[in-house]
Amino acid sequence: MGGPATGHADAETSRRTRVVTPIRSAIRYFFEHDGFFLAAGLSFYVVVCIVPFLLLVIAGSAFLVANEMVLKEVLERLGTLLPVYQAEMEAALRAVIAARGVSSLVGTLILLFFASQLFAATRLVLNRVFQHKGRGLIHGMLFDVGMILFLAVGFLVSVAITGAFAWVRGVALLSGGASYMSVAFHWAGLMLTVLIDTALFVVIFRFVPNRRIRWSSVLVGGLATAVLWETAKQAFRWYIQSVGVYSAVYGSLGVTIALMMWVYYSAIVFIIGAALIRGLEENRSRV
Repeated sequence: MGGPATGHADAETSRRTRVVTPIRSAIRYFFEHDGFFLAAGLSFYVVVCIVPFLLLVIAGSAFLVANEMVLKEVLERLGTLLPVYQAEMEAALRAVIAARGVSSLVGTLILLFFASQLFAATRLVLNRVFQHKGRGLIHGMLFDVGMILFLAVGFLVSVAITGAFAWVRGVALLSGGASYMSVAFHWAGLMLTVLIDTALFVVIFRFVPNRRIRWSSVLVGGLATAVLWETAKQAFRWYIQSVGVYSAVYGSLGVTIALMMWVYYSAIVFIIGAALIRGLEENRSRV
């Protein structure tokens, strides 16, 4: 006859199983669905479609805030990742914006078409990981356009949130206690970044696949993906500043190669997060 110790051991084993099984499943699904190959394909679409998407965001945001402010926010986000290449990225973005043709209806539609392909590729990857049939052609195209609009609004919201945080941080540091307040706000800023990333991943994992997934699985998977992504971001940033040899090897193409490598690493993290959600879903279905 089992006593309290046996019951406690069974409960501990059950908890460990609920944690370990989805992780094992995520690793299995990642390799079963050729995760590295999917990440490479998704990275290609990100690199090709990111410029049209940024142009649409900047053009759309001009109705609410100045182009210069939006450009500054984009550069700050890229600069935290690739600080060594910030000057090159700013020069490239300014040149692209100066040459953009979004003033005409035809130019806007062309940018919209190319930007939407990023979300079409994301839908394809997630539907393959979740083993579900995708949306129809027209439905899929309308969904992709809707996601562009949604993420553009989300970008402006994140700008407002980070701006408010920076204001609060500045006021607090001026009030005194700069030494410990600076450390506290550094970690608070990191947590805010993870929360914003989590919200982004939750929206993508919940609504982009043509399948309704439990909120509990999406929240856990979104948070895990955000933490992994932020960890990879900090590691890549350290590598660029301390070890990176992209400029030495590739010369003027160094910033492009570094950005492509980061996009590839991000795509791997993204697919691992999707595989983890599938593992959580199937594990809960067995219970």
